Amino acid sequence: MRIIISFILTIATIMFFGQTAFATPTVVDSYSESNYSTVYEIKTSNSITKWGQAFSNTNSITLDSIKFYLCKHGSPTGNIYAKIYDIAGTYGTNAKPEEGSSPIATSDAVSASTLSLSSSLGLITFTFSGTNRITLSPSTNYAAVFEPEDLGNSNYTIIGVDITSPSHSGNVVRYFSPYWIGSNSTDTIFYVYGEEVTNTKLPHTFSSKTTKFSSKTTILK
Repeated sequence: MRIIISFILTIATIMFFGQTAFATPTVVDSYSESNYSTVYEIKTSNSITKWGQAFSNTNSITLDSIKFYLCKHGSPTGNIYAKIYDIAGTYGTNAKPEEGSSPIATSDAVSASTLSLSSSLGLITFTFSGTNRITLSPSTNYAAVFEPEDLGNSNYTIIGVDITSPSHSGNVVRYFSPYWIGSNSTDTIFYVYGEEVTNTKLPHTFSSKTTKFSSKTTILK
């Protein structure tokens, strides 16, 4: 009797190699609400329609979220956003986005209707997702900007700032259409969060390497 036995032996090889790993989101830069001294009403009659802060980034960071200290007057409609811009000028003095520039990242929308009324400022989180979770370059300065859709004079959003003793390393940025203005006379209450990008050795990563042995024939008589 002839029995032909054929087999293929697959060997899974454990590989140890560099992998990209992400940490829990931490504060990249901030200016605490404990510094709050007054508010700015973002409405048509005040002409300034976007408000933010120049901030510094030290390491290679994946952008996660931004918080601003906000409330509302009346019943503003539409959404509110946090956006990241590249900046020019002298950081801490007059840094600002360049005229006509576009944001390099835009947060998910937050409904303006969810804000508390003007007697109760609160930290509002703006989350970045998908392609807007950009990598912030190390040793680079950016602007975090709050942008509402509804700019009415009766229904509008309000942002918390410090004009008494501003001490953040950056400076306030404001959009007075069609110009951006950077000034060290004010600081904005804000938090920027991100995940530091690191390369680390992760064990137990299997390759798809397969070793094949030629057919072996056994003849039984």
